[in-house]
Amino acid sequence: NEGEVSFKLNVSPDMVPVIQVVAYAVLPSMNVIAHNAEFSTEKCFSNKVSLEFSPSSAVPGEEIKLQLTAQSDSLCGVSAIDQSVLIKEPGKTLDEDR
Repeated sequence: NEGEVSFKLNVSPDMVPVIQVVAYAVLPSMNVIAHNAEFSTEKCFSNKVSLEFSPSSAVPGEEIKLQLTAQSDSLCGVSAIDQSVLIKEPGKTLDEDR
C-alpha cells in the first residue's frame, strides 16, 4: 500500500528554535509505524512592530521624526547606532537576541 499525507503547520514564537513532528500510522494489520523529523525555525516575535522615519532620508543634522507603532503590552527598545560602528565591528549588529 502507498499513500501520501500533507498538512500545514503555523509556526509561532513558542516553537523556536526547533519543531519536532512525529507521525504515526496504524496499519490494517494493527502494526504501528512511526517517524519523527526536526525542523529548525527562525526566531520571531509574537507582536508586530513597525518603525517609520519622516522624511525617509536625511542629511546629518537635519531634523527627522521617528514613529514607532506596536501592539499593546509590547516591549520595545530603540537604539541609535552610527553606520560607521557597524562597518568597524562586524558581528556586533542588533538581532533577535539583542
